[in-house]
Amino acid sequence: MYALGETFEYRQCPSCGCLQLINIPDDLSKYYPKEYHNHIPSSSKKTFKALRRGLKRKLILEHPKWLSPLLKLWLPTYPLFWIYRRLGMRTTHKVLDVGSGYGEKILEIQSAGVKKVLGVDLFVSGDIQVGDVKLVKKGTIEDIEEKFDIIIFHHSLEHMPDQLKTLQKAGSLLNPGGRILVRIPTVSSQAFIEYREKWYQLDAPRHLYLHSHESFKRLAEAADLSILDKWCDSTELQFIISEQYKKGISLFDSKSYIINAHESGITPEQVREFKQKAEAANRSLAGDQICIVLGKSQHL
Repeated sequence: MYALGETFEYRQCPSCGCLQLINIPDDLSKYYPKEYHNHIPSSSKKTFKALRRGLKRKLILEHPKWLSPLLKLWLPTYPLFWIYRRLGMRTTHKVLDVGSGYGEKILEIQSAGVKKVLGVDLFVSGDIQVGDVKLVKKGTIEDIEEKFDIIIFHHSLEHMPDQLKTLQKAGSLLNPGGRILVRIPTVSSQAFIEYREKWYQLDAPRHLYLHSHESFKRLAEAADLSILDKWCDSTELQFIISEQYKKGISLFDSKSYIINAHESGITPEQVREFKQKAEAANRSLAGDQICIVLGKSQHL
């Protein structure tokens, strides 16, 4: 990502397939520079455009099921809210975002009419307030005591050293019938098999544990949680950025596709091919990132 040029060793478990960093650095904060997290605006000024976006997001969450095929054609550019819809999020729910950064996704959820949303993140500079409302608490999930209907890990669990303890704590914070959404990269993927150490989502050393489908299943069972649903939501970037890494081009290099697509050497034809490849991988659960919905075993 940042072309630091350091070397890290990972080991893959021969039993469950989990890929894990052998020696976790004593100070991980140096690998999370200020630009790693998106910063939130100091105010929550509501423009007409923002209000319209919020209404569309709310419609995705709360529309009658029979409208879904039509809405997916009309609102295809809100993939995260279609994930929330599949999770079962509603505007009356109380939501916790673990590893939230400075609260960008929290503000998006609030714009859809979900009033009770809190984030927690260890690597923010301090508690984040918008007006009189605390948006993000600096700390870990262990610092949270209140109960929630929905707990979300948006590509944050792979950054956490004690994942079993973390998921056990998340389970203890769920209201009856509550759900946990975990979005993580996975080594049970075509991209990892093809690119190995050049795989975009390896992201050493920030990603401490990269689960296979089997290793995550074992982790969830150990935390007394059941997998209720899972699907892949990977994109063409798994192939585009991994191809760049093979050529020694870092994520934020001036020739990177996400910085300057026209100078990256990636053609529109290649992008279309990579999109089709990603869609096929998702259909066979071989995409390089996966959404997993968990519930407390004793309540199922």
